[in-house]
Amino acid sequence: MLPEFIAGTAISIILLVLLLWLLIKRLAVNRNKANRVAAFYLLPVVITLVLIGVFVFLVFPRVMDVPYVLADNYEVIEADIDESMLVRTGLSVNGRHLFMPSRALPKPGTSVRLFVTPHAGYVMRMDTLVNEASDP
Repeated sequence: MLPEFIAGTAISIILLVLLLWLLIKRLAVNRNKANRVAAFYLLPVVITLVLIGVFVFLVFPRVMDVPYVLADNYEVIEADIDESMLVRTGLSVNGRHLFMPSRALPKPGTSVRLFVTPHAGYVMRMDTLVNEASDP
């Protein structure tokens, strides 16, 4: 799941750069008083709010997790999966949303060990736990 993490981080950074470029362009239009619609003077405010949201919720947690990914050092969570834990973008374990590609979601009724990045909550690896039967 490392390729998805890298791709998501790259896309988040590209989105942040594009929003910053758009903000600079809109500020230049405002400075030159070239807006044709008066409401467009407030567009830099909206772009700034979106820019802050993308940074806080997408870029910053993933960048903070890069040292953990490079060191292969993850938070380990063990859980018994049921239907209520499966959400569209991953798993909901103990009230925490964990991001996971939908193709890798575990089947309900299985016990799994999840290796999760601490800040973004991205599942990097999943091991299925086998319940050992005791001999009588």
